[in-house]
Amino acid sequence: MRRLIAALLATVACSSSAMALTITGRAEVIESDLFILDGYRVFLFGAESVEDQQPCLIGMRQWECYPAAVRQLQTILDEGVVTCDVMSGPNFLMEVIARCTVNDTDVADRLIRAGFAMPVPAETD
Repeated sequence: MRRLIAALLATVACSSSAMALTITGRAEVIESDLFILDGYRVFLFGAESVEDQQPCLIGMRQWECYPAAVRQLQTILDEGVVTCDVMSGPNFLMEVIARCTVNDTDVADRLIRAGFAMPVPAETD
């Protein structure tokens, strides 16, 4: 739901601007699907991660997947300089939806392959 609101606000904010935006630097994870990069609040294009308090199961056993997803995202982002091409935004909260890479590897794809996010079909090629 947060991603939908961010996308709608970003679309309104950018409807009159066709300027491409790329941001780079070191990132600080805020949530399992949100990090701060160069003053922007970045949501990953193409991936939706687990939310806090969301139940996760391995077999029939529940486990705390949200803290693990946050750690996994930070581990990926800590591997080097993060480069994000903004696909939508920024809105008035400086939120963007962006395609991001670290060491030429797609961050969303890595989070999905690690099992901590699902692909967002409307945002995939």
